[in-house]
Amino acid sequence: MASASATGLNALLGCDGSVLLNSTATNQAEREAHVNFGLRGVPEIDQIKAALEQSCPGVVSCADILIMAACDATAKVGGPTWPVAMGRRDGVNSTSLMADSNLPFPALNFSVLGANFAAKGFNAREMITLSGAHTIGRTQCNGILPHIYNFNGKDDANDTDPTMNKQFAVFLKKQCPQGNRTNM
Repeated sequence: MASASATGLNALLGCDGSVLLNSTATNQAEREAHVNFGLRGVPEIDQIKAALEQSCPGVVSCADILIMAACDATAKVGGPTWPVAMGRRDGVNSTSLMADSNLPFPALNFSVLGANFAAKGFNAREMITLSGAHTIGRTQCNGILPHIYNFNGKDDANDTDPTMNKQFAVFLKKQCPQGNRTNM
């Protein structure tokens, strides 16, 4: 990404490994944030980190492990690959409040999502790139339900987001019946 904001927001977006930090008695960590509901892969990253620490202690950061895992996972599902520069430092601060205050909620529509990213200094291309980078795998129905049921808040189950493709909405309703908040 070309924007200077991308570099400045690494910690904010968990790119510094902060999303892997655990909560403490006095701090609820980023991984516990509402926007990170359904976060997967943390146990696998923990296993990778443990194995690396055993072989070469203190050499590879969690931040580097995250980017390598993202690159490998993308390639494994047939996506593109890219060169991965190493040397990221791990973050030491992780708060759910920071994540919930700064990361976009999954149910945002395109225009609100665009405004959210623009407020952080990202352009439309960067927003699409970052959003697309988070789409491999499954989603949570709770992020989709507001778009396929009761969109205008009139207690009408047939009230679907009018900007959504009708056939896609029918498909989503089969995957996420009203009230289902589990993985799709």
